[in-house]
Amino acid sequence: MANKTSFDFELGAMEGRLLELDEKLHAGITLAVDEVAVFGTTYMKTTAPWHDDTGAARAGLHTLTSHLGNRWEIAFAHAVSYGIWLEVAHSGRYQVILPSVRVAMDRLGHHLQGIMGQIK
Repeated sequence: MANKTSFDFELGAMEGRLLELDEKLHAGITLAVDEVAVFGTTYMKTTAPWHDDTGAARAGLHTLTSHLGNRWEIAFAHAVSYGIWLEVAHSGRYQVILPSVRVAMDRLGHHLQGIMGQIK
């Protein structure tokens, strides 16, 4: 003998509230990603561990953001052609990208925790 249970569920008034919640969450994440990207650029420029000869490498450190649907990206980059060598030469002694990504992603995590706590 088998027992079977089923039910029907209609969103009704909840549907509008869920859509509103999704919009707030999306806007909050977008704002957090944009803020962290600005922070990331500043962090790279102020913590780059090398000595500047021309200042071009430090000035060229930047971030780019991309928002497409439910996907957010932050790219951390050098603008100078020799930027890769600053990252890998001397066993990474002068790297700035990966340490900056780590700090920025920690910051983003804190932002996202705050967003989840604020959405009502």
